[in-house]
Amino acid sequence: MSWIIVKFLESDEVKVVPKSWYCEDKKMVKFPGYKPSKIIHAIKSQMTPQDCWKSFSVVLLRNGETFDSLHLASKKAQKACYTSDVSEVEEYQLNKRRPKKKFKKSVLTFLHRITKQISDLEKQLDSLSVQQCQHNFKGEVDQNKEEYENVYQQLPIESEEALRGIEKKLDDSQLSTYLVGCLQKIGGTNYKEATRRISKRVISDKVAVHYSLKGHKSKQPFMNLKICALIIEAVQSCIKDTVSSKEIELALGVYLAKASERLKKNTEGIMLEDDVQ
Repeated sequence: MSWIIVKFLESDEVKVVPKSWYCEDKKMVKFPGYKPSKIIHAIKSQMTPQDCWKSFSVVLLRNGETFDSLHLASKKAQKACYTSDVSEVEEYQLNKRRPKKKFKKSVLTFLHRITKQISDLEKQLDSLSVQQCQHNFKGEVDQNKEEYENVYQQLPIESEEALRGIEKKLDDSQLSTYLVGCLQKIGGTNYKEATRRISKRVISDKVAVHYSLKGHKSKQPFMNLKICALIIEAVQSCIKDTVSSKEIELALGVYLAKASERLKKNTEGIMLEDDVQ
C-alpha cells in the first residue's frame, strides 16, 4: 500500500491520496465526493476508484515520492499546505555544512534565525491535520453558498430546458460537492430507498418519463447525464454500508421505468379531486 501527495490545481488544495487514484498519463486524480469521515476511510483503505468519482487535475509534490506510511505522508502534506516546496527546506537541513569557526558573527546569527524559524514552523504544522486542508476547501464552497442554495431550490427538475441548465452548471465541481452534501441528508433505510427518495428530489416524473438508464425503448440515456453521477454519489455518501455504483444504477433504472406509472396515478388523483369539487 502506498500514498502520494498531490496539489489540486483548481482549489490549490494539498491532499494525500492512494497512488492507485492517480492517472499519470492525464496528470489527474479520481476523488470521491463523500462526507469527510468516509473520505478518510476511503484514503486509509485505498478504496478502488468508482465510476462516479470526479477527476481533478493535480501536480505531484515531492517529485512524486511514494509513502508506505499514511501517517508520514500526512505530515508531509501538512507542511505542503504552508510551504511552496517542502523538500527544498528539508534538503537545506540535510545538506547544510557545519559553519567554519571563522564565520562572521552576522552570518552565524542569520543562520541561527533561519533555523529557529524553520523549527517554529514545523511545530505549528505538526499541530495541524490533513482535515484542516479539507476545511479550507469547504470554506471556498461556503463563499458561494447562496448561489448554490438557489440551484438546490430549483430541484426537482421540471423541464428539459431546466435539465440542460443544471447540466451546464454541474461543470462546477464545487457546486456538485455542495449538492451531494444537501442530497445525502435525504437518506433512506437502505440504498434502494435512498435512491428513490433522492431521485424524487432531483427530477420530476414528467421529465423522468422520457429517460431510461441506458436509453432503451427510444428513450434518452439517463446514465450519460451529470445528475445521474450526482445521485449515485449522494446515495453512496448517505449509506453506511459500502454500495457499488452498479447496484445504485439498477435501483435508479427501476425508478425511471416506473415514472409513467407514477405520473398516471398522480394525474388520476388530480382528476378525481376535480370531480369531487
